[in-house]
Amino acid sequence: MRRLLYIAAMVVSGGLFALGWPGIGNMPWFLFVAFVPILWLEDELASRREAGESHKGFFWYAFLAMFLWNMFTTWWIWCVKEGLATKLISAGTAFILNGLFMAIVLRLFRFAKRHLGVQRGHIAFVLFWMTFEYLHYHWDLSYPWLTLGNAWSDTTSWIQWYEYTGVSGGSLWVLLMNVLLYRAIRDFRAHNKRWKIFGGISVSVIFLPLIWSTLIRSNYQEPNDPIDLVVIQPNIDPYSEKFGSMTPQEQLQKMLSLAQPLMDENVDYVIGPETALPQAINCDRLDSNPLLEYINAYLAPFPDARMVTGFSCYRNYDTNKRPSETARKREDGTWMDFYNSALQTGGGDPITIYHKSQLVLGVEKMPFPWLFNPIQELIFDLGGTTGTLGTQKERTLLTSSSNDFKIAPVICWESVYGDYLGEYMRNGADAIFIITNDGWWDNTPGSVQHLAYARLLAIEFRRGVGRSANTGISGFISPLGEVIQPTGWWTATAIRDKINASDEITFYARYGDFLYRISAWLGCFLLLFAIAIKLKNGKQNKKESHTSAMH
Repeated sequence: MRRLLYIAAMVVSGGLFALGWPGIGNMPWFLFVAFVPILWLEDELASRREAGESHKGFFWYAFLAMFLWNMFTTWWIWCVKEGLATKLISAGTAFILNGLFMAIVLRLFRFAKRHLGVQRGHIAFVLFWMTFEYLHYHWDLSYPWLTLGNAWSDTTSWIQWYEYTGVSGGSLWVLLMNVLLYRAIRDFRAHNKRWKIFGGISVSVIFLPLIWSTLIRSNYQEPNDPIDLVVIQPNIDPYSEKFGSMTPQEQLQKMLSLAQPLMDENVDYVIGPETALPQAINCDRLDSNPLLEYINAYLAPFPDARMVTGFSCYRNYDTNKRPSETARKREDGTWMDFYNSALQTGGGDPITIYHKSQLVLGVEKMPFPWLFNPIQELIFDLGGTTGTLGTQKERTLLTSSSNDFKIAPVICWESVYGDYLGEYMRNGADAIFIITNDGWWDNTPGSVQHLAYARLLAIEFRRGVGRSANTGISGFISPLGEVIQPTGWWTATAIRDKINASDEITFYARYGDFLYRISAWLGCFLLLFAIAIKLKNGKQNKKESHTSAMH
């Protein structure tokens, strides 16, 4: 019976996370108590250990809650129209592997609490989780989709202070509230008057950020420096048309015909989606490519307009020595790199390219190249890319001779990496263009969540955003995170509006994920401290046992 109670508590925890997530329940305040069942279970098992009763299994109970959170919120990954093996690999990695990572963090919290005590143990819980999120942005298995701070992306009136903290501030808010509310509940049940203290602090921690957000929002004045945009949503099926029945020329003609009714001499930019030009183009021979010649001819009546769009490209290396970690060997012994890229063309300006550099795990990159590169040719294709696409080190801005705007091109998955994109702002970007193809998962919460996360970028950097998605959802986003003219799903259309350029450097753009970095240092210290206490107590217990045996 007790085991069923524990399982039920973990199901409740997973359900609370789902209720709080955009595109699912969209009620992020549920996250304030989503960890409470887990904190209760840890306390329950700790009490049983002290009583000499069975107290095992916390890790697997925690894994159940984390697995359910992952499955309930990202079930749409299963909707890729690929073979069963691809579905199992993609969904299994997200649900199981990410759930295991989260459960490991919770197990470390249990370890720290046992050796540091309740107070410092709960501090460790907050710091360990923040450290985990930080690491999840920066290693080869990076998957920050379920960062706690992302949950507030459709409740932007609550988190205008993200311009100071980024999503890490939202994560810290959630973690602190869980600890405070759990401590208040626990002390109330134990008839301990401290529950009033924790309850009072909880109220403050809820409302002070809300007041701060309201003040920021009411005092914000958007710059008046309009950029006139036409955003295209061509709605080309990524399975049957984009890489199949429609030629690249037909796809391009469809895109530009959608934009044509909106075009005039005042348009500054036309934005197309990710891989709008799906056939790989030689990066070093762009000027002679017929598709780009077609675009430039289309733009000729509009000399001040530029087109920014996604495309696939490759680069050949005339060498027998591997030139980059991502290069692939050709039959003649030379090497080549493939890229998922964005380009800007028009007005006689040189073509500017940016290569996507935050790649999707398993589809665009192979993790741990030092391990997998030697056996890359032996790995079978599971419906994605065997190997890794090329990237670039710097964040390239798109500039034009016809205006002073500096555009940050952001390709798909990159829009989840706020700290990474801060380099664009420090380089002088005054607007953000996001290009993506969210049609892989059909009409599911995936595209809704992806659009919602883009709202956080607008707030973090106080930049206007133009977003072109192949099958939806396209639109414009104000610096306050408000979505303007969102398009319908699976609709071929084009929309036109203005976003304002801004050269403001927010606190977050300047300092990035400082909360994560501080948490990582403190979390490592607490973990080492807990290990030291365990070793010290182990030696002391061993010595006492030896002394008792002597007597």
